[in-house]
Amino acid sequence: MAWSWQRCHWHIKNNTQKLFAVKFLVYWLLGMLSLAFVVITADAGFGISLKASAIEMYGLGAVFILAVLSFVTFFSSFFKTEVAFIRGIIMYPVPAFILSGYTWPTEAMPEILQNVSKALPLSWYSNTVRELFLYGHSARLLQCAGMLFSLALVFSALAYFILRRRIRNLA
Repeated sequence: MAWSWQRCHWHIKNNTQKLFAVKFLVYWLLGMLSLAFVVITADAGFGISLKASAIEMYGLGAVFILAVLSFVTFFSSFFKTEVAFIRGIIMYPVPAFILSGYTWPTEAMPEILQNVSKALPLSWYSNTVRELFLYGHSARLLQCAGMLFSLALVFSALAYFILRRRIRNLA
C-alpha cells in the first residue's frame, strides 16, 4: 500500500505539466459541449436564434471557457481541501454578475471595482455574447477575445506555478 502511494506521489510530482494539460483539455471540451447545448437550446427551445456566425460565437466561447478554467484553477490554488474550495467558490457568482456589468453598469461603479471587474472573465464575455445574439456582431469582439486570452495566460501561469510548488512539497 505504501509503495503505491509513494509511486502515485512520484507520478504526480514528475508529470505536473501533463496533469495540468489533460485536466484543462477535458474540462475545456466539456465546456464547449455545454456551450453548444446552450446555443442549440436557445434556438430550438426558446426561439432565440444566433444572429452572428458560429465561428464568432464559438471562438469567443472557447477563449472564455479557457479563461474561466484558468481563473478557477488559480482560485483553487489558495485552498488546501476540496471542501474549502467549494465553500470559497460559492461566494463568486453574485459578485461576478454584479461586477461584470451584466446586472449593473460598470461605469456606475467606483474606480476600484471597475478595475476588479477587468480581472473577471465574465466582464469580457457577457455583454459581447448578448450583442452577438441580438445584433449579429460586436465591435468589441476582438478586444474581448484578446482580453480573455490574456486573462487565461496570466491565471493559468500563476496557478501552474503555485500548484507545482505545492505538489513538489508533497514528498
